[in-house]
Amino acid sequence: MGLCKRILTIPCFVIFHGSLFSVGLHAEDRSRYEFDNAILMGNASLNDLQSFNAAGLLPGTYIVDIYINDSWRGRRELSFKKDNHGELVSCYSEAFLTGMGINPGKMNQTLAHQPKECQRLADWDTSGKTTEKLNTSQLELHITVPQAYLDNIETNYIQPELWQPGVPAINFGYNADYYSTQQRGSNRSSTDSAWLGMDIRSSAGGWLIEHFGSQNWDSKMGSHYTNNRTTLKRPITSWKSMFSAGKFYTDSQMFDSIAILGMGLASEDLMRPDSTLNWAPIIRGVAETNARITVTQDGQTIHQSSVPAGPFSIESVLPANTGGELLVTIQESDGRIRRFTVPYSSVPQLLKPGVSRYGITLGTVNEDNYDKDPFAAQAYWQYGLNNYLTLYTGASGFERYQSALIGSGLNSQLGAFALDVTQSRLNLEDDRQQGQQYRLTWNRTLPWSETSLWLEAKYSSHHFYGQRDALDALDTQASVNQYLSLREKQSFSASINQPLSDTWGSFYLSGSLKKFWDQQDNYRQYAVGYTNAWGNLTWSISAQRFWNEDQQGSVTKDDQIMLSFSYFLPRNNAGFTQISSDSYSNNGKASNTRLGFTTSSDEENNIVWGVNTGYARGGDVEWGTNGMIRTPYTSLSGTWSQSNSWHQVSGGMSGMLVGHSGGITFSPERSDTVALVHAPDAHGAHLDGVPGTRFDKNGYAILPWLRPWRVNDVTIDPKGSTEGLNFTKTQAKIAPYEGNVIPVTFETILRKQNIIYPRLQGQQKMPFGAIIRDKANNHVGYVGQGGALYIDETTSPEVFVSLETGKCTIVLKNQEATCQ
Repeated sequence: MGLCKRILTIPCFVIFHGSLFSVGLHAEDRSRYEFDNAILMGNASLNDLQSFNAAGLLPGTYIVDIYINDSWRGRRELSFKKDNHGELVSCYSEAFLTGMGINPGKMNQTLAHQPKECQRLADWDTSGKTTEKLNTSQLELHITVPQAYLDNIETNYIQPELWQPGVPAINFGYNADYYSTQQRGSNRSSTDSAWLGMDIRSSAGGWLIEHFGSQNWDSKMGSHYTNNRTTLKRPITSWKSMFSAGKFYTDSQMFDSIAILGMGLASEDLMRPDSTLNWAPIIRGVAETNARITVTQDGQTIHQSSVPAGPFSIESVLPANTGGELLVTIQESDGRIRRFTVPYSSVPQLLKPGVSRYGITLGTVNEDNYDKDPFAAQAYWQYGLNNYLTLYTGASGFERYQSALIGSGLNSQLGAFALDVTQSRLNLEDDRQQGQQYRLTWNRTLPWSETSLWLEAKYSSHHFYGQRDALDALDTQASVNQYLSLREKQSFSASINQPLSDTWGSFYLSGSLKKFWDQQDNYRQYAVGYTNAWGNLTWSISAQRFWNEDQQGSVTKDDQIMLSFSYFLPRNNAGFTQISSDSYSNNGKASNTRLGFTTSSDEENNIVWGVNTGYARGGDVEWGTNGMIRTPYTSLSGTWSQSNSWHQVSGGMSGMLVGHSGGITFSPERSDTVALVHAPDAHGAHLDGVPGTRFDKNGYAILPWLRPWRVNDVTIDPKGSTEGLNFTKTQAKIAPYEGNVIPVTFETILRKQNIIYPRLQGQQKMPFGAIIRDKANNHVGYVGQGGALYIDETTSPEVFVSLETGKCTIVLKNQEATCQ
């Protein structure tokens, strides 16, 4: 006989004290489930376990999490009703199935042509291969459907109607950095600077206001504030588009990106499956000392941070617009300044057949470097004609300037190509300039060797003007100054990435060449590198040649070779300890050799510190230290170093705070789209995948790095929470709007439970599973095995257990029990 029996005919099971029932969807509302104590041994089979009996699911409407073939497809209202046989059945419409990624026409063409019909799943699929199961305790509906009935939807992508707008909230992200250097000797001088980058978002009801700005301070130049972007946004999910108004940047897929004060409507690529997304730049370089890294785009500072000596990689840059080179400035501790550029432009992508991209922008030019702000307009359109060909076109212009583009992308066995031509016309007083630009882009991955190849080539005729070239020319003419702006004649960029076998490492090769009209100098940048690993030892060698611009604007060639070794010491916990060595050579001469030690002090790497020493060309010996502390509220960092001729110090702080109806919640990480997780009394618990984050005293925590318009998991790790705290569930799924704050609530029950073994007289026994009640008749626990009493915290001095012929009274102070 089973542990659980049903008065009717449907089997069930119960997990003791969890009260978890799994039932078929076609259960009758008269169903009742009783705990079958006949399976228990000895006298325990005579105990009264009626408190564990439960009734079946009643008719009605429920909000359930829906899983299709174990992939979450959102949270929807689902109705249950009795059919002609008195059974409870679920009801599905054609629109409901389509929203879940199921193709109704493939299941049942007759019902698919009747959109108002609501039928059982068994009526939709007469083959009987589709099944459904409801977990009533978690309100999760699991539907298993043959693959042939499904639309081709990525596992983490759900239908737009299931995307979730956030609650009214303000998300304030910040990144502050202070950097100071002092030169000793006859050229004694000092430089101090500070930078505060802010990304502020306010969202409510799907509307979003974004502001990106920075406060800059320099001991020589003073202080000024820069508004990079302030935009009001509203997604139009049915069009997979985004409406924008305010200051923002135009799309750079076809034309130069410029700042506009106006409005626009454009396709939102992030609303589409992952295969259509653009890449983001990763900035790599080498700091020879503890240095300050500044990244600018179109003259706007978009990132600044201090890094310790050695190679660095910056992946958290938020470009001000979707295209345009990134200028990277490295200020070394000894006063040297080096600069190089990172190409950043989204390669035109091939679209699937029938898929289109578009954008329309109207407004005035809002660039800080120009005196005039003409009214500008831009439009583009891209369409996937078939599996091989994509067509695209666009037009842009403002007063005295117009340009138009036409091009196509080709998918072939030789790789993906994009070829376009742009015609421009500029009126400079009585001089009309007309020209063309030709652009070819190609990328290819060789499947047999995993080699990734990419190149872009451009040629511009002498009288071709891009949007920025035209703005420069018109602004110079208006100020009666000689026009000195460089206009690009031709450029060529290429890269090769080649992974080798497991024992042979990998290498990369990249380079770019630029020539300008009326300019003799050519700008070249080359980089080659090789990386390999032997056990815990990783080593690499790389060489770079790039143009270096000094503070006076003079450009010189800079060759750099680096040899790097890194050894990770084994540790029992999840932290790390690393010994590293780097050697540099500049322009054929040994420049710097450095030895460093870095370690973390905890498993989550919340405290990381390191020391380093180095020997520079000329006999200058340096030494320094760096550290990072990540708290539940913010992240702190700092560096210090000195040599015979200089010394340096820096400090930084970054993080995020979210203001909402429940107060202010802090996070040591920055992110645009976040979940505001609330679990009452969960102070000290943390979220999986977010090191350093803890629930605060109000029971709130921030989950950063959510992917907008995608399915995201939210998981609580109860470790560290209040003793006796029980979670009804520890996992949830959400699909957020971009830039919004999405609320996620986990119900908790705080039980401070005591286990006592009361002293009983004679052969008296209390029945296993019996309910324990206090003086106010409140349910405070159960009788467990061996006569143990599991009692929740109570102020009652006595508790009671009911018997068939009487009751037992237990005095909690002396743990004595009397049964009558």
